[in-house]
Amino acid sequence: MSHSPLLEFADPPAEMADAVQGAFSSARTFVKKYDPTLVVSFAPDHYNGFFYDLMPPFCIGYEAMGVGDYGTTEGPLSVPTERAEELAPSGGAGDRSSAAAGPGEGRTL
Repeated sequence: MSHSPLLEFADPPAEMADAVQGAFSSARTFVKKYDPTLVVSFAPDHYNGFFYDLMPPFCIGYEAMGVGDYGTTEGPLSVPTERAEELAPSGGAGDRSSAAAGPGEGRTL
């Protein structure tokens, strides 16, 4: 879900704030009901310390650290490194469009 790190610092009209919180609640409910065993995040480029001049066409993160800004988690984030390595292209030719789907085991979100 898209977000703004300034979300907690804005003062929108109550109707708008309620709609946003309702959307967050719906997303949380969906994820809890789906109960994924793996989450693959396709996200924008605004990660701390990883900017346009260093940005490859895509990347698969093997580990991650939260910086703790705007009330977010600080420190190591749970990333299944071995699974991330399995999703990474091996360098050979071929269609990798189904790589994120996993081997059919578990529920990928």
